[in-house]
Amino acid sequence: MEKKCTKCGEVKSLEDFANNKRSKDGRMSTCKKCQAASARAWYHANKERGKATRKAYAEANPEVNRKSVLKYQNSEHGAKQNIISQATYREANRELCNQRTRASYYKNPELYHSHARKRRGIVAGVKSERWDRIAVHEEANGRCLYCGVKVTIDEMEADHFVPISKGGDDTRDNIVCSCKFCNRSKGAKMPEDFIGRTL
Repeated sequence: MEKKCTKCGEVKSLEDFANNKRSKDGRMSTCKKCQAASARAWYHANKERGKATRKAYAEANPEVNRKSVLKYQNSEHGAKQNIISQATYREANRELCNQRTRASYYKNPELYHSHARKRRGIVAGVKSERWDRIAVHEEANGRCLYCGVKVTIDEMEADHFVPISKGGDDTRDNIVCSCKFCNRSKGAKMPEDFIGRTL
């Protein structure tokens, strides 16, 4: 069946008209395309009013709003839009983003490295779990596993004994206490291929 849109005057299939239980044929009198155009025109003409209405609804219905936002963010379209929005913002505010990243790093470097390790683990497809940096330092008596040099908790670098790139997990049993020199020198080498510096 077909129907004539009362706005654009075109004859279209019923599928091009939204449902309307109150009408005789169960469809709106204007087609979906015209409705969308009208909605866009109203939105641009009443942006502030629309924002105020959405804000008031969100404040009055926080749980419903939260579920709606999460549903959109978890949708394929929402995820793509989020990536695009973040990339656009970073491109337009590159220096500000760099400043924030540096500030975040200096405020909590261990958390920064923890997130980096987790990302590398996901990419490599290995097991990842939270572990305690202080426990690693205390278990090693504050000494580098490779060269034996004494390091403070701030000087210590947590090294993956078997590198993530070689299949090692980001878990407590694969983390060892290392000094900066040995950790940087070892890099992605397997333990048997690395000879730590001597005392």
